[in-house]
Amino acid sequence: MANLKERKKWEHVLEEQEKESTLSLRCTKQGDLEEQEADFENEVHLLAKEIFSKLKEKKTYKIQGDAGLKISGKGMLVLDIVQSCTVKIEYEDQSFVALNIKIKKGEAVQIYEKSNSQIFVSSSIDIEENAKCLHLRIYEKMNISLNTTQLAQSSAYEQQTAYLAQDANSFIDSMITHKGKASKSFLESSCIVEGKSIVTNDATIHIREEAKGASGHQKLKNLLLNTGAQVHSEPVLEVDNNEVSCSHGATTSNIEEDLLYYMHSRGLSRSQVIEILKEALHAKVLARLERVTLEA
Repeated sequence: MANLKERKKWEHVLEEQEKESTLSLRCTKQGDLEEQEADFENEVHLLAKEIFSKLKEKKTYKIQGDAGLKISGKGMLVLDIVQSCTVKIEYEDQSFVALNIKIKKGEAVQIYEKSNSQIFVSSSIDIEENAKCLHLRIYEKMNISLNTTQLAQSSAYEQQTAYLAQDANSFIDSMITHKGKASKSFLESSCIVEGKSIVTNDATIHIREEAKGASGHQKLKNLLLNTGAQVHSEPVLEVDNNEVSCSHGATTSNIEEDLLYYMHSRGLSRSQVIEILKEALHAKVLARLERVTLEA
């Protein structure tokens, strides 16, 4: 996880929160979406608390079926998911949202987040006992994405992220906490960086002492498309129990000149080669999305 000094570079966004928030949520397709009265449970880590502490608008919805949601503006939003379903979330430009998702005991939920614009999103996912969550994310031009996940006993969470940074300064940070026994997590983040982008792509898995038999694995993959692009990755494991299965790793690579030469000899231009590499790096997430059929 990046240190707090590095995170301080995002403090300028706090100034915008002096204004009254204007959160807008539209349901384009839903099984049953019911607005509820509840307080936002802010369990995100320090940076999220600093950035989102001044948001005023709070909305809570109970979701009982497949839903397609479009989110814009600024505010805190709670999604209380009470049965197995697919939820597709699309953020519009300049969205500034603190999102709390609650998944009830024994349910299986697919969450698909998408954005091709500048957004600031902090999400917290609470997964109850025996529940499962597949979390798929495709971002472009995003500025900040913070995600924290809490896992209860025998619950499971898989996060697949594909991010394309084009002349943007971006911060991606995910933290998964195993609270219960036999909980499972897998995180894979694929980041393509081009132009003059500077990207921080971090992830932490914390297995608590009481989480005996937990399994946590993470992979951070970064591809630099030119010499001006930068990426910083730090995969972290915090393990307080010896009876667990864990792994972590990060790779950062450039386009190999030998590969470019080979592809050129086959009649492909540099731009075509780059598009092929982008597709290959994000293939796993895109393949999973094919099975998320709900139209947003």
